[in-house]
Parts: sequence; structure tokens; C-alpha cells
Amino acid sequence: MKKLLIVTPNGFEPRYNLFPEFTLGRKLSMENKFDIIFATSYNKNYKIFSKYYDIPIYRLPYLFDGTRLISVILSLIMSLVLLLLLRPNILFVNHFRSGTHCLVLLAKLFRIKVILSEAGILHDEYITDDRDRPLSNKIKSKNIIYDYKTFKSHNGKFIDKIQNYLRHWKWYNADKILFYSKHNVQYAKLIGMDLNRIKIIRHYLNFDFLINEKTSQEIKNKYSSLNNKKVIFLICQLKKRKGYDIFLEVAKSICQKRSDTIFILASGSNNKGLIQSINKDININGLSEKIKILHKLSNEERNYLYKKCDIYLMPSRYEGFGLPAIEAGYNDSLIVASDVPALNEFLINEKNSLLFENENIEEAVVKVEKALSFNNKEKNAMKNNMIKTCKEFDINSEVYLSKYF
Repeated sequence: MKKLLIVTPNGFEPRYNLFPEFTLGRKLSMENKFDIIFATSYNKNYKIFSKYYDIPIYRLPYLFDGTRLISVILSLIMSLVLLLLLRPNILFVNHFRSGTHCLVLLAKLFRIKVILSEAGILHDEYITDDRDRPLSNKIKSKNIIYDYKTFKSHNGKFIDKIQNYLRHWKWYNADKILFYSKHNVQYAKLIGMDLNRIKIIRHYLNFDFLINEKTSQEIKNKYSSLNNKKVIFLICQLKKRKGYDIFLEVAKSICQKRSDTIFILASGSNNKGLIQSINKDININGLSEKIKILHKLSNEERNYLYKKCDIYLMPSRYEGFGLPAIEAGYNDSLIVASDVPALNEFLINEKNSLLFENENIEEAVVKVEKALSFNNKEKNAMKNNMIKTCKEFDINSEVYLSKYF
């Protein structure tokens, strides 16, 4: 049986159960199609070696290299040990922006097949000057260094050119590139990637990890204040590209007009200064009972809030895919989101969701108010359409298996 080494920077934690690398690994392992091994970065809260659904996991220091010479040397050593120890036939690296340069280089030298995947190519800071608003900025198509010709023609400092090259050469030398959203292809073409090596594959999910989640009485009691309220929810990183600031502006506008709504913004961010600033602004506006900022939800809490919320508001400026919209939609929430690439590949305005122009706060307010005013027939029709959309991403469905697997 062929051995597949799946490498991801995300870490193997419960929050990531629906991420594609985990779904794929479980699926292939259960069907005995491959001998699966996971590898990720070291985490002091976990053992270096453990198992995830009976799949071996290695959490290793220095696996993800940086740009400093010492980190590159240590990564080369760790990558060499890993490949010699495991001897995989295929290396599958998720989020190819991650620092796996040494690992991929050695895999290619050992003639191991390399597959890379990516959700959002515009997350790369070499391609855009503003990662929070990449769709509004010119793409720097000539700024990528991946071979001798581009290295020689680039005007940057030598050390910067080396870092640029280390970051990007694998994009052009992998055996196959998988994109989870088709918007990436146009940008890949702009920066000279080989389109023959690129394949679009739908983000695959296993919804058993959502529908089998039971809610304890403790969690229900904790959020009992949400009963008989209209709940609007967002879970995201506190980064501008996720639109958390737009969410808060919409919340302030609606909460000043309605007494029956609660907006909940949840994040795992450790930016205490930003969180304090957000809470201060909420308090100044007298909305502390109507706008709640939650920190580091458990899986159980997250799934309960998906089920509890009336609207999942996703005002992203840019998304590589938009997994929370699928999670929330499958949990029977109405989706209101920004009309941006990736999201608008599966969210259809007035059919399974309500979409508004990117960064248009006024239109976002109108769309949220419209969703709040839906009668049961309108609400159920949109929810049912969204659930049908979600099932198209189910890796266990016949539709998905026949088309992609």
C-alpha cells in the first residue's frame, strides 16, 4: 500500500475537524486506500507522537522553516529525518504558503511525488501590498521569484531575493497544485504558474462532525440569555480581511434600532489591545448587552452558536474558501455575506443567501434587516437551498465521490 504523508501548518486540534486535510486523511485511511501519516508543527500541549482516529501524527519542531539561516538548516535536518524515517510515496502539503520549503525540496530530490493545496493565493504578501484588501489592490505579478531568470531580473536586495525564492519555487515545481476555489486560477496565471499542473477540487467536508455534536446543559445554561433573541453570529480571526470591523458597524446600526437582537463576535485572537479597544467602543455606545465579544470557543460552543443564531453574518473582504458559511448553513442558519470571490462561488444571492457589495456597510445593514423580516416560508426556502448547497461538499455524498474522489 502506498504511503501518503499529509503535512499541515494548522495543527491537529478539534477546531480543524472539518478542514480538508483531516477529512481526506480519515477518508483514505478508513477505506484502506493509503497508509496515512500526518505531520505538523510542534505544540507543547501535545505529545510529539500521538494518534488521530488511529492515524499517526508527528508534531515536530523546525518542520516549518523560516527565512533565517539557522531555521533553514534545522528544517533541512528535521525534514531529512522525517522523510528517511517514513519514506512516503506522496507528500501532500496543505496551504503551500506555509514554510515547508526544505521538506518539499528534499521530497523532490528523493523523487517523492509532491502535491500542494491552497485556499487563497492572495494571502501571499509578495503578490499584494495589502493582504486585508487584496481584491482592491493591483497584483504584483512580477514580484515572484521562482527560477534563475526571475531571480536575475528582480531588483530587490540579495537576501530578500533568496527569501522570495525559497518561498515560491515549490509553487512552480510541485507535481500537482490543488485549489479549493477557482478564483485562484486567474492569479496563478498572472504570476506564471503552469496551469496544466493545477486542478480545482471542491472543498470536501465530513458533516458527521457537526450533526453528531451534542450540546450539554452547561452550555445551554451559559447562553440562556440568547433565548427569545434574534442572534447574529460571526466567528473569525480579528483581521480586517475577515471584516470583523464591518460586522461591528452593522451591529451598532441595527442594535440602536432594535431591542430584540444580539450580535456575537467570536475569535481566538490573542490581541488583547484590539479586544479591549473593541469592547471600549461597544461600551461607549451603550451596547454592551447587545454586542458580545467571545474568546476561544470550544467546538461544542461554536456548534451550539451556529444552531442558535438566526443569521450568520460573514462580511469578509477576502476569503480563500469560507468554511464557516458552510458550517453555519448546515446548522440551519440564514447566511448574509459579502459578494466576493470564493464565497460567491457557492453562495447565490436571493437563493441560498443574501449577498452585499464588498465593504458596503449600508447594504449589509439592509440585507441583515431583510433576513430578520423573512416570514417562515421565505426563511425555510433559503435555509433548505443552503443545506442542499452544503451537501455538495460532503465527501461521503455520491455526487462528490463520483465527481472528485
